[in-house]
Amino acid sequence: MLNRIMDRAMLFLLALGCLALLAMVLLTAADVGLRYFFSSPISASYELSEILMGVFAPVAILYCAYRNSHVCVDILFEHFSPGMQRAALFLSNAAVLICAVLLTWQSWHLIGELRETGLTSATLDLPMWPLACVFLLAFALYIPTAAIHLRRGEKQ
Repeated sequence: MLNRIMDRAMLFLLALGCLALLAMVLLTAADVGLRYFFSSPISASYELSEILMGVFAPVAILYCAYRNSHVCVDILFEHFSPGMQRAALFLSNAAVLICAVLLTWQSWHLIGELRETGLTSATLDLPMWPLACVFLLAFALYIPTAAIHLRRGEKQ
């Protein structure tokens, strides 16, 4: 049941992240084209790219963790004894789980703070709290992912 919920949530977030990445690419291409050919760049392209990167980055981090496909360098790890490797994996996975919990908690508080202050983007006057909702969802889904890695003793 949890796997099915996680798979559906990941599929939703992955689609959201892909749309954000596609929008960034198209926006940048249009901005460069308009600037080069017509000397008329898109005024808010930098701001929109920042917002879209704020959608894409936490989703990409979560997806890599969910698929267990982060890049890792094992220069020192391979020289540890099997017991030391298990201890290192436990400590690193526990640290990741703690960070995921703290990031989720802080994202929750960030949403409240952004809604209370009414913070908006500089040029387009877009509210910033929906972006914090993406952070909350991504980090909240990171918690069970990190817990599974901790339980299994897998590298992240």
